[in-house]
Amino acid sequence: MEIYKAATRKMDEMNIFQWDDDYPDQETIEKDIKDQTMYGYFEGDEICAVGVLNESISKQMIRFSEEYAEKHQYKTIRFDAYMKNPISTGVYKKAGYIVSGTVTFRKGDFYCFEMKTSHYDNIKSVHRS
Repeated sequence: MEIYKAATRKMDEMNIFQWDDDYPDQETIEKDIKDQTMYGYFEGDEICAVGVLNESISKQMIRFSEEYAEKHQYKTIRFDAYMKNPISTGVYKKAGYIVSGTVTFRKGDFYCFEMKTSHYDNIKSVHRS
């Protein structure tokens, strides 16, 4: 939990109030780990990022996601980013992701960023006559 507390403090210093004492909580983190939906960036044995990412690490996480998606033949890659976090929204835009919509979570509005993979063209439409 220390990495989340440190990230929350850093975000608060930057006037990005996305995380707080309620979120992310231990239960959510443990569920993500159990469900194998959480990914981390490691340097050696040290975990450096799982949620709040600086630009150089976020580029590596995005690259990992794109490689994973291609390998597993995903059609699209989607990320959400807190609208009031110019760092994360800027990173996704700079990486070529487009805003495909918005969603509201407990802390406010988030952009939904999306990019099509090379497998996107393999989607078959079903038309009814």
